Amino acid sequence: MAPYPNLLPKSLLAERARRRRIRQWLAVAVLESALLTVACLALRIESFDAVSGMDSTIRSTADQIDLMSTAVAASRGELADLERRMAITSEVDRQPDWSIVLAMVARKGADVVRLESCQLLPGIVKPGGEIEYRFTVLARCPTQSDLTRFVQELEATGVFSRTKVVETRTVSEPGEPAAVRFTLESSFVEGGA
Repeated sequence: MAPYPNLLPKSLLAERARRRRIRQWLAVAVLESALLTVACLALRIESFDAVSGMDSTIRSTADQIDLMSTAVAASRGELADLERRMAITSEVDRQPDWSIVLAMVARKGADVVRLESCQLLPGIVKPGGEIEYRFTVLARCPTQSDLTRFVQELEATGVFSRTKVVETRTVSEPGEPAAVRFTLESSFVEGGA
């Protein structure tokens, strides 16, 4: 399965990775602080009244060990949950954000074009290793000149390397004025045209 293009800026991906590492280090620092605090308490209890309170110190230390074991088990559970979340986040980060392309197409035809469906076809590896994607739109607009303006605005964005009207026809539905229904096919290379 060919990878999808990543349309997010590299600076945003780097910032996300930096924040993820900071959260990981903070979790490790909190866990270490908790363990050091518990260890200090255990040592303090041990040194307190070593001769007369040996039994109570042993019981207290055993309780502290049980408490630490519980805390470690809970921390392991939290760590496993954090690792699972990080794996999911990493998987989601690798997927491109197609909403940017869809929002751009919708914004360019916001006043006159009514989108009916959009389809992104799997990428094709071109000579040189670039991956080319085809984006197909089925939509309608009031006139042929509106269609021409819409195609020109899409081409002007620089996102698509090729934009072509595949099919047009005039449709008329009861209670609605006649409209031009069209199929538009666009191509773009991973990382932009």
